[in-house]
Amino acid sequence: MKKHDWNVVVDTTAFVCLLLITSTGLLLRYVYPRGGGGGHAVWNMTRHDWVEIHFWLCIVFLAAMLLHIMLHWRWVENGLVGIKKPHARLRIAVALVLLVVLIGLALAPFLSPKQETQGSGGYRGGRGSGHGRHGTPP
Repeated sequence: MKKHDWNVVVDTTAFVCLLLITSTGLLLRYVYPRGGGGGHAVWNMTRHDWVEIHFWLCIVFLAAMLLHIMLHWRWVENGLVGIKKPHARLRIAVALVLLVVLIGLALAPFLSPKQETQGSGGYRGGRGSGHGRHGTPP
């Protein structure tokens, strides 16, 4: 396949994934209740099924973006280095600092210690949450 054909396939895949990620994200945010309860289903799929689809769409999108960067690597190099312009080293330094910051932000949730929350016993929302049978706290 020619480079142009690869560009079309990769960019189309990334665009479709982005639309579906947005769609499943909105579905998870606004259609399904928080905590996964309620017994709701869209197209016979539960919240957990949609989270799984959302996750794998994100993985495919990430792979498409990496391929997109690889296919346009010469453009990236030219943008960073330029044609031996006076501020080329400064641009490279700023780009590297921003890259390190972005990677750090992306990894921070995974490297942070887990915390226990008080309401970790499952979904407890809904009408009158936090109250017993007759409106008194449990």
